Amino acid sequence: MHRFPRSLVRNGALPLLASALAVSLLPSLCRSYEVDTHRALSNVALRHADCIVNDYLKDQLILPDGYLTAVSGGTLASRLEDGAENEDTDSFSRPRNHFFNPVTNRGLDDIFSGTPSLQWAYDHPDNQYDWHAARDAYFQAFTAGSKTDRANALGNAFYALGHVIHLVQDLGQPQHTRNDAHITYFPGAPYEDFCHNNYNTPGSITALGSIGAPSFMGSTGPFTGVPGDFSGFWDTGQYTGQAGFTVFGATPGLAEYSNAYFLTDDTMFGTWRTGFLRRPGGLPGLQVRLSTALENNSTSANHRFENPSLANTSLSSFYPASTTRVTLQREGEDLANAQHYVSLLVRDATGTVVQSMPNLFHVNNSGEIGFDAVTYNTYAGRLLPRAAGYSAGMLNFFFRGKLDIQVRWQNAAQQYRIAITNRSNETMGAGSWTLYQDDDSGNRSPIGATFSYPGTLSNGASFNCDFAATSRTGPYTLVFHGTLGNEQSFAVVAKTFEIVRVHITWTPRSDQDLLMWGPDGTIIAWFNLATANGELDN
Repeated sequence: MHRFPRSLVRNGALPLLASALAVSLLPSLCRSYEVDTHRALSNVALRHADCIVNDYLKDQLILPDGYLTAVSGGTLASRLEDGAENEDTDSFSRPRNHFFNPVTNRGLDDIFSGTPSLQWAYDHPDNQYDWHAARDAYFQAFTAGSKTDRANALGNAFYALGHVIHLVQDLGQPQHTRNDAHITYFPGAPYEDFCHNNYNTPGSITALGSIGAPSFMGSTGPFTGVPGDFSGFWDTGQYTGQAGFTVFGATPGLAEYSNAYFLTDDTMFGTWRTGFLRRPGGLPGLQVRLSTALENNSTSANHRFENPSLANTSLSSFYPASTTRVTLQREGEDLANAQHYVSLLVRDATGTVVQSMPNLFHVNNSGEIGFDAVTYNTYAGRLLPRAAGYSAGMLNFFFRGKLDIQVRWQNAAQQYRIAITNRSNETMGAGSWTLYQDDDSGNRSPIGATFSYPGTLSNGASFNCDFAATSRTGPYTLVFHGTLGNEQSFAVVAKTFEIVRVHITWTPRSDQDLLMWGPDGTIIAWFNLATANGELDN
């Protein structure tokens, strides 16, 4: 959406202006939703009904305040929002890497070029806040020696995750999936400005409704080294821009969805010159010719998309049967004097509407087509809930590793044995296991432990770890660092647990039972007090 005032174009001033401002405008050239919208989306994602993060922090890591746990710079929740905001502001060049075209699997290739956002998000040497960086910080959150260092590292993990989910949210801005660079603030990116003015708080976004947080386990991706479970949030491979596309057979990547069903200022029906639209009831077709305003670039080679097609709209319904041909002009953003709002109506081979949306674009009383606040609001209503839901799904993917721990005291060996069960819903592969314990001051160090890890562990499978009691009384933390499902080498799964040390003796007295329960509510010992003397250590 890199349009300039028409007077500049007509007066021949555009080339000089573009040359003079190219460098100064670069920081704002490719931004997506404004930073307050990104903060609000991240807030909603973390509190999404399907988001597991808060319960995970409390149950798996014994952080009773969950995402409100205090860390340097705020709370875990605020650090996530900080990261989502700063992905646009940490560096002037970062926004160029916020584009992904699912038709070509390429990044920005318009006024400037950039790395595909999928690669930028996962593991890129120039990105210090990618998925890999979040994993590294998360590992330090369990293995650093001091309590302060671990808290700061956990905050850094959430900060990097904020950067990652910012890139997911960008997929819900169609310019970022349809290769349409746009200059913020000159004259502006109106859809983003509209969201900035109307959807800048968690409450305003929540009021739009929600979609479930998706999961893409088992998906395949377009890039080697990026697991399909991750890349599915971008692209599942269902949509490649094929002509005649109707609906997705399974949950699509967000880039696929926003590319297939939405328009942008410079990607309005770029493959259409002159064609016929069908009309019901045997009426003659409507011949539509599209011309293009001088400042509109929809027909440029890198802006042509097969979908959505003008043939899959309600445009013909606005013209009487006596009108058999019309010429309309592509204008685009902030187009005034709307006369007809045109709906998206995607039909299958039988003519049944299988995908629809009102207000795809409008036609004004001058025969121009484009967008205004009504169309922007419709887009926001479809895209912002998905941006929040997909962000929640990405957070769930990060925290999907889950372990169950069962503790037993072995009297004969005078040591503890813990049974470790994989509850991650996918296989754990090659990697290292380490057991840590804290002292009374929160300082953490590894303790000697023997693991019977078989090298892989399917979901629901278990193995044992034996270790001696120490003089320390702090909680234990078990850390796995390695492969989880298709995430190779740097996945992190951790479980913090406490062992309450008990010594009980008894003598026979009536017909009563002694029961002991573990922290998870399971019975760990049972004795009948009427039958024998006894002594028990846990």
